[in-house]
Amino acid sequence: MKEKIDLSAVSETMLVPLYARAIESKKENPEFIDQTAIKVMDSLDYNFKKRFKTSTNKMNFWGCSARTVILDNLTKEYIKENPGATIINIACGLDDRFSRVDNGQIIWYNLDFEDIIDLREKLIEKNDRIINIASSALDF
Repeated sequence: MKEKIDLSAVSETMLVPLYARAIESKKENPEFIDQTAIKVMDSLDYNFKKRFKTSTNKMNFWGCSARTVILDNLTKEYIKENPGATIINIACGLDDRFSRVDNGQIIWYNLDFEDIIDLREKLIEKNDRIINIASSALDF
């Protein structure tokens, strides 16, 4: 059964990069493969195709994919230089960068609103080295 979601306008914006990563991952020669994005997208009761049907979204999706490549590469470079690093992903949404960059040693913190963290914990595979924090980035 698919997970029903009721997101505010701010939280709904996390679906754009999720959809972009899934689309890129399904291409014949993708720049990256994000199995989590595909799995999460397929697990949600949300009409992605209807919501993102306009051609004006193509550049947005391309930008999200390009940002994923850039941030993944920068994160991997940092982890290579600091193999025991602790990484904090602020406003993580439904991104599972951890799975794309993990070296088997890092500790990873995901920070986002409570409803988003609750959704992550239902849909994204758990790992002992990942700590999810339900909080606003603006909270002390």
